[in-house]
Amino acid sequence: MVFDFGDDLYTSNYSKSETAVFKKGSVLPEPYIKITLSKADFIALLLQMIDWNVAAGSYRLRFFRKPEQYLPRAYVLLSVLHL
Repeated sequence: MVFDFGDDLYTSNYSKSETAVFKKGSVLPEPYIKITLSKADFIALLLQMIDWNVAAGSYRLRFFRKPEQYLPRAYVLLSVLHL
């Protein structure tokens, strides 16, 4: 899962409990899902002020998948990503 806040790209690998930061424009290891959102929205999502499903449905989140393959379990992981 890759989060794009407009500056750097922040990745998290749930299977290895690792995070990494990539510079904008870097080639990312496949497969990945990139979620573009503002830092303010990300904080609100982590604090559960906004629900992930509501944010996706209201176009606060933009998704890009590579390869273009829908994996429902990846979106289920988002619902448990909070503080």
